[in-house]
Amino acid sequence: MAGADPIRRIMDVVVPRAVDSIDLDEVIGEIDLDRLLSRVDVNALLDRVDVDALLERVDVNALLDRVDVEHLMARVNIQDILARAQVDAMVRATAGGLGNRLLDLVRRQLVGIDIVLSRLVDRLLHRRVAEPVSQEGTVTGQIAGGASRLAAFVLDLLIESAMYTSTVAVVFYLASLFTGRDVKPSGGSALWQILVFGAMAGVYQWTALVIAGRTVGRAVAGVRVSSPDGSPLTVVAATRRVLVYPFSFVLGLGLVGIVTGRRHRALHDMAAPSLVFYDWGDRQARMPAPITQFFIRQGVPPGVVTAHGDGR
Repeated sequence: MAGADPIRRIMDVVVPRAVDSIDLDEVIGEIDLDRLLSRVDVNALLDRVDVDALLERVDVNALLDRVDVEHLMARVNIQDILARAQVDAMVRATAGGLGNRLLDLVRRQLVGIDIVLSRLVDRLLHRRVAEPVSQEGTVTGQIAGGASRLAAFVLDLLIESAMYTSTVAVVFYLASLFTGRDVKPSGGSALWQILVFGAMAGVYQWTALVIAGRTVGRAVAGVRVSSPDGSPLTVVAATRRVLVYPFSFVLGLGLVGIVTGRRHRALHDMAAPSLVFYDWGDRQARMPAPITQFFIRQGVPPGVVTAHGDGR
């Protein structure tokens, strides 16, 4: 032990001087960190970490107490988050998609009634069923039947009635306001009311046919009016159709062709001339799946008469 003291004294002197003479920056600079890290087995290192024990030592409550939530929320841009998430677009797409599916469901039922009614009339009149012109239940561009046209008529009648009622109410309100008297329709004025209603309905029908080829009711029902060759109606053809339209309702005789005719033409359709086609806009018009499957089981491809059908 006595002999170790001189050695210890020497080490106490030499080691500090040796350490002081080492340039740590130069030594660290000579280390190849990439090579060193490549020799580290990260997975083995993580396996040796006791995550549960580490989490047990974390005081979550104390950590949360140190978080300034109000300051944190103040730095959050909610509008930017919503814009990046495109929430408005998703809501619109969801609402629009649901509305379109419900509308198409109703339209398909109308198409199904049209097809069944057309086949029934063909059998009653001993006519051969028209050659099929579509596959997989698609009826876009084919002539619309009575059920779809009836639905369009009812919707347009409701719209025309609302337009007439609103217009009359506004007119008589303004008349009462400017004259200072309570102006109301007289009890015996049914004829002029019918004439005014007919004129307003005619303007509504004519304008819609010339501009879009269909009224609001026809658009909802999924049908459009066009020339027999599928081209848009001319102004002259639309005028003829609207002028003859009321005469189709005389005893209902002018409407019989919609049910019994191969091309479902009423009196005003022949006067124009015009045809009513299925048209669901940017989506294909289709028959209900059960009817399509029925035709497939019967070996009859689904389809109805085309605009150029020859009435075979």
